[in-house]
Amino acid sequence: MSKYITGKVNHLSMNLLVSYLSILIAPFIAIILIYFASTDLLLKVQKEKMNTTLNTTALEITRGYIEAGNLATYISNMKELKTLSTKVKNKKAQYYDMYMFSSALPDYSAINAVIGDVYIFFKDGSWIMKNKSVVPADNRAYESLGSFNEVTYEELALQFSDTFYNKTFLEFDEGKYNNKMVVAQSFPYGSFGEVEGTIVIAINEELIHEKLKTNFMQEEGIALVMNRDGLVRKAMYGANTNLDIKDIPLPKLIAKEDGIIKIKGEKYILSKVKESIFTYVVLIPKSIVFGQVGFMKYLIIALCVVSIFAGFLTCIALWRKRRSVVVAFGEYQGKFGKAAGDGKTGMSFWEGIPFILESAANLQTTILLQRNFMKTAVIRKIILGGYLTEEEIRQDMKTADIYLSGKCYYAAVIMLNHSVMNVEYGNWNEISLSMINFVRNQISIPHQFCNIDYYTFAIIFPIDGDNMLPVIRDVLAEVEINLSNEKHLETYIGIGKEVSTTLEIAKSFEDALEVCEYIRFHDIRMPLSKEEMPKNTETFFFPVETELHLVKTIKQGNQEELKDLFQMIQYENFTYRNLSLIMINYLMELVRGTVIRALREEECDYQKVIDGITEANNLEDIYYVLIEVLPCIKNRQKQKETKEAEEKKEKIRALVEEMYTNAELNLASFAESYGMTENKLYKEFKILFGVSFSEYLENERIKKACELLRQNITIKDVAEMVGYSSDFSFRRAFKRVMGLPPSYYADGMSEQ
Repeated sequence: MSKYITGKVNHLSMNLLVSYLSILIAPFIAIILIYFASTDLLLKVQKEKMNTTLNTTALEITRGYIEAGNLATYISNMKELKTLSTKVKNKKAQYYDMYMFSSALPDYSAINAVIGDVYIFFKDGSWIMKNKSVVPADNRAYESLGSFNEVTYEELALQFSDTFYNKTFLEFDEGKYNNKMVVAQSFPYGSFGEVEGTIVIAINEELIHEKLKTNFMQEEGIALVMNRDGLVRKAMYGANTNLDIKDIPLPKLIAKEDGIIKIKGEKYILSKVKESIFTYVVLIPKSIVFGQVGFMKYLIIALCVVSIFAGFLTCIALWRKRRSVVVAFGEYQGKFGKAAGDGKTGMSFWEGIPFILESAANLQTTILLQRNFMKTAVIRKIILGGYLTEEEIRQDMKTADIYLSGKCYYAAVIMLNHSVMNVEYGNWNEISLSMINFVRNQISIPHQFCNIDYYTFAIIFPIDGDNMLPVIRDVLAEVEINLSNEKHLETYIGIGKEVSTTLEIAKSFEDALEVCEYIRFHDIRMPLSKEEMPKNTETFFFPVETELHLVKTIKQGNQEELKDLFQMIQYENFTYRNLSLIMINYLMELVRGTVIRALREEECDYQKVIDGITEANNLEDIYYVLIEVLPCIKNRQKQKETKEAEEKKEKIRALVEEMYTNAELNLASFAESYGMTENKLYKEFKILFGVSFSEYLENERIKKACELLRQNITIKDVAEMVGYSSDFSFRRAFKRVMGLPPSYYADGMSEQ
């Protein structure tokens, strides 16, 4: 018998070895696939490098444009410029005034390499400013500036007489694909009044060319800068490039994202980056890009072969080590009798494995649940101040396997809105679990999260770096937006003060609770920290009534009401209340969120408008973006109202057609069948049909009666058939509508 068992054990041991070695089949196949796929894999690495370089170029150029726009805004807000523009407007400005102002301006091109020339054009002025020079406002003097090539001064003055409130980016043709880029800003800035002039900042073209050159490989490639309409504004060629922009299929290039594009029989690697102002495109021959890979693909294959050999040795080592387990199993089962108490006989080693694994899995699940409960209990105890010393906290965190170490700590509170608190108690577990899982997946920085009660949730942020409060606030702001959009849960989020020890986290949590109560009272729907919470009762003017009014005004496309609303909000907050910068930011985000929500509720796609509102810097910017789209909204609203009115009329006609034969039919019974109150139906009916319900019903009955009388049916029967209780009332109604008795009408029809 022992020989039999030994033979079985050896047989099982060999099966185990074969099982281990069979695992190596997959890596062997992988080597073959890697050999053929390594080219694409390594090429993808080079593509990523191209994308990274182009991203850097796009960010630097875009940042340069934004800095130029900020400079234009800064100059437009200068007190000296306002004084000078007033003199120009009143025809009192002299050359000396212009010269003194221009000489006082710093050399901005020396401060910021992105800035080229700075021009100031006055609407009705006699002088033009360029950097520190002042020349007469005529063609001859303008040509001496040597700025915009073939564009005459009259054309330029007409161009810059428009209003540029939003740091407008303009392009002037110097060649078909080499345009001069400028940023224009009207002054005075942020005013609803008359424009007095325009500040024009020319971008340093050489710097843009240098940035684009960094994307070439071995002086090969072509770099394009395209505007939002898909037109090429700049084209930069590598020194060794034979490709011309005329050969590039631009529609195909615009439609295609990153990848490979074929031009004149040669494959090019395409890299594309879309920024807020321009789209940047780089094309480099595939052969040049792949030449950067070198010997790496052969090195990868060699490493794979070494790995397979190491895996083979590991399998032998594991088999020798695990053979004792097979022997022990054979001895335990005796002659392979019953296993795991299931009553089966002759169970082999492999058949017994599932019972062992199932028991281990059950034990592991139990341990995991207990560990999660313990983690939550420890975090909740820290937050609620249940510990007396740091040592107690460290011991419990070590037992619960919690990592909570940093230079300092922040506690935050997420509190659900009252509308969610009205949910029945039975649904709270589901809402709470959904909240916990959602928030944990949304927060990317290290944190510990737990629920305090059914509608209050706490988060601890261990911080190792400096100035992390803005990062935490931005992350929580995104969580708040996603909870509203995806989970339809409105929340208030407060952030406590920074503390230096885990024992003080409870104090930061108390601060966060205080902040939550404050923002819930004032209905501030964005995260607020303890440091940012106003020390007094400062609030901004944007009540729920104004918010609802704004949404209604946008949906109606009412331009006059929109202007009045924005002027009222601006007066109440900037003139009457004189808000702090923090509260101005909260007001801006609330107005921005309200406008975006109203646009998203429309059936049409206003994504471009929403992008413009998202990029807006102040209330005036939001207002001017909205003004452009309101006519479209108003037109769609009229079409919608007309369609709804026709649908209502058709429904009423069909119901009258169904019920007119009922002698008891009146406005009250019809309103009940229609599903509307009597007073409301009376008003709507008058608007839709221009007559009252009784007049309409009488006309419909008489119309049906005329059809029946033409069929030689008696007047008494006709009266009953069209819903009159007596032929007398029918005769009176017929004469009132038709101007003659029904008998005359019937006789006339019979004679015909």
